[in-house]
Formats: sequence, structure tokens, C-alpha cells
Amino acid sequence: ANQPSFLYRNSSLETSSMVDRLEMMPSPYLWNVIDQLQHTLKSTIQPQMDQLAKNLYVARQSAATANSNAEGTTSTPVATIVRSQIDAFLRIASMISNVHEQVQQLKSIYTTNNTRNNREDIFIKANQIDQQREHKVQEQIRSAVFLSSAPPINATTPAAP
Repeated sequence: ANQPSFLYRNSSLETSSMVDRLEMMPSPYLWNVIDQLQHTLKSTIQPQMDQLAKNLYVARQSAATANSNAEGTTSTPVATIVRSQIDAFLRIASMISNVHEQVQQLKSIYTTNNTRNNREDIFIKANQIDQQREHKVQEQIRSAVFLSSAPPINATTPAAP
């Protein structure tokens, strides 16, 4: 595309990973750390997702076999699948929490370095922009509610004497 090159982390990413601001991102180091975390997370979750898919396939096969034999389904395969889904969900939530903490630490380090070097903190600037947008939206909502609750003005009604 004809977008400036600084809007992408690298040339192989799709347009959905564009930054919503026209600013340089904090540093290539931060992007490398985020890419490493994403790769680590993907490499640890993918085997679990594959195992979950296998469990689901086995359970479906068991249910199909039980139905074809007219013996009815048992709750054991379903309970096993639900239990493994819950376990997988909790493991993933834990990993995401760890990644979030690491990103917050990197953000803190970046903010500290910018403060020492008297540079503008893009996180504070982004928060201010978001707050301004939110305030503008809230004002639009308030004015729309006010206009919708006001009684309509009827042009054919004569003025009071």
C-alpha cells in the first residue's frame, strides 16, 4: 500500500496491524520483545489447542459410535472435554496475564527513560487524545438526549396571550 513505512512493524504484516496514530512507535526493541512474547505464547498454546482438538474429535467419535449402537451417550466424554477446555482456558489466561505484566514493565521502563531525557511521553499524549475524544462523544450523547427529551415545537399552535 501507499502508507508510510513507519505505520508497520515490518513489511510482512497485514493492514490490520496498523497503528491508529501517525506517530513513530516507541522503539524497535519494544517491537522485538512483543514479537518474542507473541512467538513464545503461540508456541506454548498451539500444542494445547491441538490436544484439545484431538480430545474433541475423540469425544465426537465416541458419541457417534454410542449413538450408532443405540446405547445412548454417556456424560464422561463431554465432562472430559469441558474439564480440558476449562484447564486450557485457565492456562491461556495465566499466560496472557504474564504477558500483560511484562508489557506494563516495558512501558514503565520506556516512560522512565523518556522522563529522564525530557522527551514527550506518547502514552500520556495518547491518553489525552483518547480523553478528548471520549469527552466529545459524551457531549454529543448529552446533546442528543437533551434534544430528544425536549417537547417538539408545533408551528401551528398560537402563542399564549
